[in-house]
Amino acid sequence: MYKPRKKTNMFCYSFIYLFLFLVCPLWGQTKHRKQLKEKDYHLWHTIFPQNVSEDGCWVSYNLRYENLNDTLFVKDTKRKKCYVFPQASMGKFIGKNHFTCVSKNLFTVINLTSGKISSTPNVISYSTSLNKRFIISWIKDDNGKRLEITNLQGKILQTIKNVSSFKMSPTNNAFAYTSDS
Repeated sequence: MYKPRKKTNMFCYSFIYLFLFLVCPLWGQTKHRKQLKEKDYHLWHTIFPQNVSEDGCWVSYNLRYENLNDTLFVKDTKRKKCYVFPQASMGKFIGKNHFTCVSKNLFTVINLTSGKISSTPNVISYSTSLNKRFIISWIKDDNGKRLEITNLQGKILQTIKNVSSFKMSPTNNAFAYTSDS
């Protein structure tokens, strides 16, 4: 005698057929991954977040590699604009529109609005004034060490020669320096 199948059995069979015919072919389409070898370790990096601009429109981060060829990135959070600085350090934002860093002994100031980049060689260290309108750079070249006070456009406002060291006040509204002469 013939018994009609229950609806639960029909649902179960339908589900199994759908699973076998739709999902199983996808398993064969997965990519096989390469085995990671020790000689490829130097290609890997670690991301370290650095700073965020005052208005949050720009971020900076480092990619650090095992071989110490680190790279500093400055990226616009809204658009695709990105600046890349190989072997850079001391990156920081000055207000909303400027970013500074030292890359391969080259001090760089970027106007993030216009894209204008100005660079100064042989900078040992730098600091910014409290009002973020001035940059104080300690420079060492063939003529000795000096301080240069510049505005954000790169115009040199004052040069102090024969500087053996300098230090900014904790509030960045004054600095002191020692001189060789």
